[in-house]
Amino acid sequence: MANIRKPSKKTETRHVALSLKNLTGAFVVLLIGFSLSFFVFLVERITSMAAGRNNVVKKSPDISDDPTLSINESVGDEKVEDDERR
Repeated sequence: MANIRKPSKKTETRHVALSLKNLTGAFVVLLIGFSLSFFVFLVERITSMAAGRNNVVKKSPDISDDPTLSINESVGDEKVEDDERR
């Protein structure tokens, strides 16, 4: 029984408030991520401009400029008056 340890007294754990110094590593990782994503964005923009893919999408001739058309109507649909719906 000589090998059995006696339970030691509990040591008190002190809680220390976090400060910005404790979070420096997290902010460094965040800054590296932001920098890397911005760099990749710039590279994608430059390569798309160099490849000539910066063209504006051309409007289809099937699309009408008539602002009276509702979202659910298309150019070929017949307009139904309110009186005819009832």
